[in-house]
Amino acid sequence: VTKTDIYSKKQKLLDFYHRIRSQAPQPEPEPSLPAEYLHREFKARELNLPVPDEEQIREILAQSGKFSPEDELNCGACGYGSCREKAVAVFRGHAEPQMCIPYMRKRAESMSNLVLNAMPNGVIIADEELVIVEINPAAIKMFGGKQSKFIGEKLNAIMEPTEFQRVLKEKRMLKTDAGYLKNNLITRQIIFPLENLVVGIFIDVTKEFTQQNELVQVKTQTIERAEEVIKKQMTVAQEIAGILGETTAETKTLLNQLIKLMQN
Repeated sequence: VTKTDIYSKKQKLLDFYHRIRSQAPQPEPEPSLPAEYLHREFKARELNLPVPDEEQIREILAQSGKFSPEDELNCGACGYGSCREKAVAVFRGHAEPQMCIPYMRKRAESMSNLVLNAMPNGVIIADEELVIVEINPAAIKMFGGKQSKFIGEKLNAIMEPTEFQRVLKEKRMLKTDAGYLKNNLITRQIIFPLENLVVGIFIDVTKEFTQQNELVQVKTQTIERAEEVIKKQMTVAQEIAGILGETTAETKTLLNQLIKLMQN
């Protein structure tokens, strides 16, 4: 096969392609649209959104606890790029001040601490190692001391931790009564697990138990005195019965003698 033959075959192939293509049906021209169909008119609907001034932005930021630039975390958790962008959205009515997650978390923690500190019952929270991580003023008053004394200390420094260990192991609530002679304290305890922590609520029932014991003593003393009175009454009744018996016998003898005397 010579080079001339290869070129000749290539040329024949190209001629055949062009011939076939020229015989193929030509595509129909696309229909053209009238010019009026390609023209539209629209009314301008541009939104003229209000823009707050700096003072208004600061007031809105203050509603979510942001009083200085350091408070503006710009975390983006609210869906806006920065705290100031969210403040503008609040001003326009597109967002709420409470949409700030760090602020709401801080507020929730603050409310929790407020409730914890205001509770009349003692609350002690310990971790899995039974190290005290939180204690409220009521518990501090019950067991004596200062908060700095308890935080970070082992629970066994102020009480027997058996019930707390049991709750950690069984993962269920436990209700029990306990006495603390060192503190002249009797408590009703509710201990329950909370994630990796254990929480103990201590209700001071010392006065209640004291009143119950005093009531039991009063009842016991009343019963004893009643038994003594009954015993004395029985003794007096027996003595009176004996005296009446003797008097009756003497009276009977005297009457018999009188009857015999009258008959004679």
